[in-house]
Amino acid sequence: MMPIQNEKRELENEIERIKNAPHISQKDQELLLQFKRDLKVEKEVGNSRVRKLISFLRLILKEKEKIELHDADKEDIKKLIEKQQARDISEWTLRDYKKSVKRFFKWKNEGEYPEKVEWIKTTKKSNETLPEDLLRKEDIEKMRAHQKESANHSSGGSNNT
Repeated sequence: MMPIQNEKRELENEIERIKNAPHISQKDQELLLQFKRDLKVEKEVGNSRVRKLISFLRLILKEKEKIELHDADKEDIKKLIEKQQARDISEWTLRDYKKSVKRFFKWKNEGEYPEKVEWIKTTKKSNETLPEDLLRKEDIEKMRAHQKESANHSSGGSNNT
């Protein structure tokens, strides 16, 4: 099976885990599914990245202390982040958890970071490049097509390569 098909299947599996998660309220399940839809439709985010974002949110909600995303306040979010910081996870994984929370609430607040998450630091002082900062295959193909189109246009369209 091709990687894209695997990514799609993994995303579908994550959606099923969210729908069947007894620890996630119906309202939060609906919010997570709307978030997934909007990432795919409005932001054209790939299946793999969408799965990562919503799976981190699902895992955060699995914590013993019940927090609802739809009405979480700054204190609730601090507790979520504090619990993740206490776990034995890498700095990069912790950063991804924070980014997932911050991105979700930015989406929920119609594109602006609400005060309850703007305090979350997700940048790292480093020269390391993260996977999500790299160009995707689709990005490179779009750039090539644009370059080819520009070259054809500037030469009067006579170059049909």
